[in-house]
Amino acid sequence: DLPVPDASIELYEDPAFAPDKQVDVKITDQRGRAVFTDLKTGKSYYARAIDPALEAHNDALLAAYDEL
Repeated sequence: DLPVPDASIELYEDPAFAPDKQVDVKITDQRGRAVFTDLKTGKSYYARAIDPALEAHNDALLAAYDEL
């Protein structure tokens, strides 16, 4: 897997029988990582990734597969 730097990762709480609530947003680092802290045990969360350079990252991924 190639890292995806500078992507926006939106973290949402998914409560039962209530609207989802955005709890945090992080930007991935150069290694493609985003770390969320202060999450609560027993709560359900999901992440949504938004890559502003999706086309360029897809091209890089395809080029990497071509080199295999």
